[in-house]
Amino acid sequence: MAANGFILQLKRDGATVATVATACGGDPLTIGRAADNTLQIPATDHAVSSHHARFFWKRSALFLEDLGSRNGTYRNTERIVRPVKVAAGDVFAVGSTAILVSRSEKA
Repeated sequence: MAANGFILQLKRDGATVATVATACGGDPLTIGRAADNTLQIPATDHAVSSHHARFFWKRSALFLEDLGSRNGTYRNTERIVRPVKVAAGDVFAVGSTAILVSRSEKA
């Protein structure tokens, strides 16, 4: 099997609220409270900015960058300060939402 992308699973209070797949070379995925985000976080989560972070592809690697949010974006409990390469098993935190990353495999 050849890896072709990632599955991003959003969880709040232990429950899955969204699952999104992204394939190599796909469009950026934005995260935030504003309605124009790919992954919209509920407006009641005041720790999340309107446009908080974004996943984007560079060559064949997926990255996540914080978009200058006030409360930050965390990978595996460490605040990210520059774009970071995403790996299967990473857990990102944006406000009260956890984003679990797993590999998407294609036969």
